[in-house]
Amino acid sequence: MVVRNRIFAAFTLITAALALDPTPSERAKWDAVCMEKAGQQFRMTFDVNGKPTGQCEAPPQWKCYWGPFTDAKTGADGCCGRDKGTYSTDSRFPQEGGCCVSPNVYSFDNLSNRGGCCPSNQGWTFDASAGNGGCCALDRRWMLDTATNVEACCPVGTKLFTNPKTNSGVCCEIPDILSVEVSGTKAGCCPAGLQYMSDAASGLERCCPPAQTLSVDRATNKAECCDAGKVFMVDGATGKGGCCAAGQAYSIDTTSGQGGCCVPGGVFKVDSITGSGGCCAASHDFSCDCSCKAPPPATCPSGHGATFTASNGKQFKLYCNLINHGDNDLGSAPAPDWSTCINRCAGIGNCVRAIYEPVTQTCYLRTHGNQPVPVTPDPYYSAHLIEVAVPPVTIPKECPDAEGKRVIIDGIEYQLFCTKSFASTIEASDATDAPDIEDCMKDCSANPDCHGVNFFDDGQASGCVHASEWEFEPSGSQLPGKAVVAIPVKKRS
Repeated sequence: MVVRNRIFAAFTLITAALALDPTPSERAKWDAVCMEKAGQQFRMTFDVNGKPTGQCEAPPQWKCYWGPFTDAKTGADGCCGRDKGTYSTDSRFPQEGGCCVSPNVYSFDNLSNRGGCCPSNQGWTFDASAGNGGCCALDRRWMLDTATNVEACCPVGTKLFTNPKTNSGVCCEIPDILSVEVSGTKAGCCPAGLQYMSDAASGLERCCPPAQTLSVDRATNKAECCDAGKVFMVDGATGKGGCCAAGQAYSIDTTSGQGGCCVPGGVFKVDSITGSGGCCAASHDFSCDCSCKAPPPATCPSGHGATFTASNGKQFKLYCNLINHGDNDLGSAPAPDWSTCINRCAGIGNCVRAIYEPVTQTCYLRTHGNQPVPVTPDPYYSAHLIEVAVPPVTIPKECPDAEGKRVIIDGIEYQLFCTKSFASTIEASDATDAPDIEDCMKDCSANPDCHGVNFFDDGQASGCVHASEWEFEPSGSQLPGKAVVAIPVKKRS
């Protein structure tokens, strides 16, 4: 037994010593045959005599099932494992590639800088909020609702929601949100505050205010959101519609395109002058009386507490049965009615109260007493001016803010100038020590011989010089220092 083992060992050593390797050219020739027949990673095997066995194998060091590749971005060699498929690149981004099992190919998502394997007509996209990705049509992105684990391919600019009644995904354009119909299982995307509604018979859907319902005109298969108690109706001639109450029909004025709801036999027509419309018989036209009417006359007792608008727009509060005591400082005169008396007061700048005695038809006017007063049983009618508060006007007092501004001082409108002054030939008519341009203009308004002012402030002294002649706009050059020129817009008489 020992001898046989020794003989076998000796035979093994002799055989190993006699093993021959093929020449490099011979190995290259047969390797080429294997690469052509079996694949680039395969090589020919040889027996101990250096002869080809006819069997092609991949060398163990390759560890590649589908063959080696060169990475398109890094240039490094690599290979794909048996379960990884073959190497391919994204046709849109040829520098990006990876191993994919056929028929899938590599797809790269440039927004996330990641990639995956997809059918050739789809692209791989990554949902950062879900930390995962998937394959979708090239104009869509894969999204996952992490709360429900529902996934869907959505257009760019949308957000994925889950319909809780069907556990299916719905893609909504931002900022719309998912709204599920109250009585069914369908859902749609609506602006916040609106409710999704659908009509099963027509397949129409709308987003409506919650207080409204979806109404469908069956004849035209058109729909609209209508208030409770109204239904959507379409005018057959024009195809336009509106929501009408029961027993009405929607009618369109073909000339203006406006419409309204009319009872049977009525046709909606529009007045071409005013643009107002209404329902008429087919043979009639709708017309508005566009004439100007005087306000209703001031009368008692029906007018008590009402507001009367005078002919010049001033408004008066009306009181019936007030006592007439106090000074009628604007005098009295006959008047045929109370309205005439009020309009007379409205035409006087400082008149605030018009008292009328209907028996004697006498009108009393006052500059005071337009505050509310208690009603008395005395036989006088009293109209009190409703004074409108005038907001204070901020007057720019220095340049350059004052340039071009217009202000009214004591009834005279002035324009302010910073870069111009009166012509040198115009003499001064007066001078005051007004502290600023506003007081300077007040001094001018009080002086009938003043036709404009030059106000100056050189830091040591200031003054207000009145011009003896009117020149608008001024032709003189800019004054030195902090000077502002103010000139009445209209020549003073």
